[in-house]
Amino acid sequence: MRKLSFSFFLSLFLFLSADSFAQKEWEIARGYQVRFTTQGVEGTFTELDGDIVFSPAQLDASKFDMILYSRSIDTGMSKRDDQARGKKWLNSAYFPEITFVSDSIVQTETGFEVYGKVSLCGVERPATIPFTFKENEKGAEFSGYFSVNRKDFGIVGTTLGAMVSVGEVVRVDLWVPVVGKE
Repeated sequence: MRKLSFSFFLSLFLFLSADSFAQKEWEIARGYQVRFTTQGVEGTFTELDGDIVFSPAQLDASKFDMILYSRSIDTGMSKRDDQARGKKWLNSAYFPEITFVSDSIVQTETGFEVYGKVSLCGVERPATIPFTFKENEKGAEFSGYFSVNRKDFGIVGTTLGAMVSVGEVVRVDLWVPVVGKE
């Protein structure tokens, strides 16, 4: 019987596991949720787009470039939504996109953290988003959250709708199912 060399086994291992180490491009699937909550108001953004390249084995080559469309805010009341799209709030006519562009991703004890910049109403600020990543039979799921102070982005409104006082800190919760791009 012939002895097989170490390099043969290493080559076989790398070949068989190349897919698990390969950088993966993901496409956002239907059913995602982008929820926000603050004192007095909560709701969702219904339009999300982006480029996701992610592999837990290659975090240095992973990236998230995401876009929320400010016109898609939904608080459950159309008058309040119109006001939220106005000049004192999101100014959707002038700033139609809320973006997040990643700089780096690190693994933590509970999942991952992505560091990057949020651009909202023409102002860019650093942000950190802790998240988890779970693969499943259909693709994978990303879930995470972050908070922003709306005044840091020049959003100066104090009330929405029927005199509802709105908090300064807004928490954004994300649940994004994805499928692999072909």
